[in-house]
Amino acid sequence: MSSNSNTKKSNNSNSKKKRKLSPEEETQLRRSEATTLKKYIVRCTDVPSDCPAIRAALSGVDEEMKRIDRDEKLRLKFSGGVSTSATTTTARANVAGTKGVDEEDMEWQDVACDDVDTPPRGKREEEEEVDLTASVQLVPPETPPTRDSSLGRKLAT
Repeated sequence: MSSNSNTKKSNNSNSKKKRKLSPEEETQLRRSEATTLKKYIVRCTDVPSDCPAIRAALSGVDEEMKRIDRDEKLRLKFSGGVSTSATTTTARANVAGTKGVDEEDMEWQDVACDDVDTPPRGKREEEEEVDLTASVQLVPPETPPTRDSSLGRKLAT
C-alpha cells in the first residue's frame, strides 16, 4: 500500500513539473510522435505489410502529418512568427529568391498630386455624393391601392 501511495506521489510531482510547450515545440513533438509511429508500423512483423489494417494505419499517419504541416503553416501565417521546423524552413528557402506578393505591396512609392488623374480624396467623395443624389429619383405610385382589391379591403378593415 505504501508503494502504491509513493507511485501516486511521484506521478503528481511529475505532472506539476511539466511546463506548457510553446506552439513550435508542440508541433515538433507531434511531428516526431507521428514519425516514430509510422516507423513502428512499417517495422511491425506480426502483420503482413500488405494488410489493409497496415495500409489504413499508414494512411492515417500520413494524413496526420499533412494536418500538422498545415496547422504549422497557418499558425506562422497568422502569428507572423519564424518557424523552427525543417519542413517550413525548407519551403521558405525554396522561395527566398522570389519576392512575395505582400512584399511587393509594401514597397513605398511617392506620387505627386499633379501626376494623378483622380482628385484628392475629400473632393472626390463630395462629387460622388452629389452625383448619387442627382441620379436617384423617387417616383410615387401611379394609383394608390383602392378598396376594391383584396389587399385594399384587408387594409381598410
